[in-house]
Amino acid sequence: MASTAPLSAPSPQLEIAPELKRIASRFVSDIHEDLAKDKLIFPSVPSVVVKIRKVMEDPDASVNEITRAISLDPALSAKLLKVANSVFYANASPCRDLRSAVIRLGADAIEHVVMLLVVARVFAVGERRRIQPYLARLWRHSVLVASISERLADRIGQLEADVALLAGLVHDLGKVPVLVRAEKVPQLLTRREIIEPLTLALHCKVGRAMLAAWRFPPELVAVADAHEDFTRASDGPAEYLDLVMVANLMSYAGTSHPYAAVDWAEVPAARKLGVDAHAVDEVLEGARPTENALSSI
Repeated sequence: MASTAPLSAPSPQLEIAPELKRIASRFVSDIHEDLAKDKLIFPSVPSVVVKIRKVMEDPDASVNEITRAISLDPALSAKLLKVANSVFYANASPCRDLRSAVIRLGADAIEHVVMLLVVARVFAVGERRRIQPYLARLWRHSVLVASISERLADRIGQLEADVALLAGLVHDLGKVPVLVRAEKVPQLLTRREIIEPLTLALHCKVGRAMLAAWRFPPELVAVADAHEDFTRASDGPAEYLDLVMVANLMSYAGTSHPYAAVDWAEVPAARKLGVDAHAVDEVLEGARPTENALSSI
């Protein structure tokens, strides 16, 4: 692969009209200012998640207590039951009620699954019709990266597959608040060649702030913050950031995206995981069942 490919997020230099350039510049400045003042509006964490987390903080919480907390949100309960019966947790006999699903998933996985389902809701902002096409593309990409991340976790055997799945799903989550903000600036939103580079340039900082506000663990906040810094090197064992970084590269294999031309030999995360471009086809094939299951949530 070409060694001249970019090793960090591209920053396209677009030829646009002066007025549009002024609007775009103001858009970016306003978001940076709101981030600095903690005023940027993020999707809120549902109250049921707060309740579930509170219950889960008690190491002695019973299955019935966890089940009652989840049941406060019927839609979430139905989705969780579906996940428990999906390819993620295949079993000979299906779970027929929420309590059985909680038992099958286990206390360690419950919070990750709940957050996975909440994140899926963020991408499916049905009433926001003007940004729905962007959200749909973003969801498909996030599902693919999440599925590859899970597969890579299974492959290397050092990290938890369900956490890797969630890490992949949230890596680009910072793009959502940027797109929501862009609804108020139709001059930008209707120009995909403008709004997508702006979103790309902003989403890591916004994602870091959003996941921190949602009280995600530091290792997942780091994923949102630095998953496109392909030059990043670190000592010690593989991290979720390494997984998602490589999964993101794999997701663009065979496309015209600039990341498809990145020289894997120059990506420390790929070396740490012990994978190269030759592993892409095998990993993508192994990730397909999870990708299909996630897409149907």
